Amino acid sequence: MGTAHVIGNGESNSLYTPQSGTIMVCNIPKHNHPFDLYSIIDTRVIQYLMKEKLELLDKPVWGTQVVKDFAKKNKIKGEFLHVYENIHRYNSGHHAVFWLSKKYNEIHIWGFDSMWSDDLLSQMDDRVKRPKRPPLNKQWRPHWKNLFKKYPLVKYYIHQPTNTETVEWSKNVETIKS
Repeated sequence: MGTAHVIGNGESNSLYTPQSGTIMVCNIPKHNHPFDLYSIIDTRVIQYLMKEKLELLDKPVWGTQVVKDFAKKNKIKGEFLHVYENIHRYNSGHHAVFWLSKKYNEIHIWGFDSMWSDDLLSQMDDRVKRPKRPPLNKQWRPHWKNLFKKYPLVKYYIHQPTNTETVEWSKNVETIKS
């Protein structure tokens, strides 16, 4: 068991400071914090890597079979692992937390602003152009609640800015505002 941290691409990921434990980032982060793993579920991120001629040689990528196959087909260098199964309306953070919950008893969640607001912006938006999004937080929040309830022995910490809405998640979830 142990501690893991998942860093999303919402503006509040600026609250993150280097921590001990396993560190997973979602997609291609803009911050320079050290980390251990990538979580990528969207082939558009792989297309961005191709366009920019970027290689992810330094850390494993956890993704779906589709992401692994797409990276292989396009000869993207890096260790792409089929860890995730497709779950409708799961984002890369959901997948990361879901799978880390099987191995860790404490998980810190950073930079997922849609958990407490209607903010769906991602620091990836200038890299990976997306069509107008539906209000995904209305679908993402129930997924978070179900995920937290599925692993009642895991303690989750959601890091969010002060003066933001506190959402009641589950008994095993604590909100830390700073």
